[in-house]
Amino acid sequence: MGGGGCTESNGHVMILDERLTANCVTHLYPRTRTILDAMGVHAQFEGSDCLDEIAWRRGLSATSLVRTLLAAASHPQAGR
Repeated sequence: MGGGGCTESNGHVMILDERLTANCVTHLYPRTRTILDAMGVHAQFEGSDCLDEIAWRRGLSATSLVRTLLAAASHPQAGR
């Protein structure tokens, strides 16, 4: 769990996968916070959980969650 590490993006390629923790994702890509907040992900309680586990608890596929977060992270008008 959480084996993805928390590192900066590689040039113009966004590195985001289901092994990253919620806190890591929001640290690297602050625009994703609105999506996680809307899902009820509370940083204090679930921030150290990987996206795969967060998705599973909510009956979502990890792939769809990652795609949604990538879209939010790359959208220029997304909240920061």
